[in-house]
Order: sequence, then structure tokens, then C-alpha cells
Amino acid sequence: MNKQKFVVIGRFLAIFLLCFAALYLSSFLYANFFQYLHAFLQSTTWNFLGKKNFLKNNILHFENLRVEISFLCSGLIELFILISAIIATPSSRRKKIFGIVASLVLVFIFNFFRIFISTYFLFLDISFAELIHEILFRLSLFFVIAGVYYLWLRSENL
Repeated sequence: MNKQKFVVIGRFLAIFLLCFAALYLSSFLYANFFQYLHAFLQSTTWNFLGKKNFLKNNILHFENLRVEISFLCSGLIELFILISAIIATPSSRRKKIFGIVASLVLVFIFNFFRIFISTYFLFLDISFAELIHEILFRLSLFFVIAGVYYLWLRSENL
């Protein structure tokens, strides 16, 4: 590997790590908002669909079930990785802003459905629900991050 490639890779990794650390360390300022927002949307959706529940903080209380939206459920880790990779990748400021906004929207939407599907399976079979939850979590870590980043890299004229 020539020196120039080593410098480019080193710069990417340094910027990525600094951005991720800053986002992660500052998350105590806004993580509860994201957790509550997801919990509120889940509670509202389930109530609309006839599955009565009430929300207390970031916990949905169903008749025989409790679902907590934790930090890991919030989708923030996936978002931090995407934002850090986008900022660390050489590209125009406009393209980076587009990538960050698109990442926020896409991760949020995917995460909503990930939580909804996991909760749905809790009503059917708790042991199967745990498997679904673990699979969806790992899929999101890989496919959502890799997929959104790939699409962003391939986007033209931004």
C-alpha cells in the first residue's frame, strides 16, 4: 500500500472515530427524546390497531406485556455510524448534508418497523420474538448501515 492510500485511510478512520465518539458522548442530551418518540409512535400505532396500551416514559404497558424502548432500540448507534462515515468520506458539503438527513429519515423509518415487528411477535410467541428481535437488530446493523451508505456513495450530482 502506498503512502497516499495509507494517509487517506488514516484520515477517514480518525474523522470517523472522532465523529462517532462526539455523537455517542453527546447522546445523553437527546437519546431520551428518540427513545420516547419511538415509544410514543409505537403506543399510538398499537392503540390505533386496537391493541390497547398506555405509555409511561419510554415503556409501553400492554395488558400482559411490557415493552421498553432502550437506547439500543432507538436506532442511534446505526445513525451515529452512518453520520460518522458520511462526514469522514471525502465529498461535497451538500452531499454530506443530504446523506445525513436521508440517514436520519431512513434509519428512523426502518427502526419504527423493526420495533413494531418485534412487538408483534411478542404477542404471538415470546421465545420466537426474542429470535426475531435479535435477527432484526443484527440485520439493521449491517444492511441498513451498509445499504444506506452504499446508496449515498452511489448518489450523483449532490
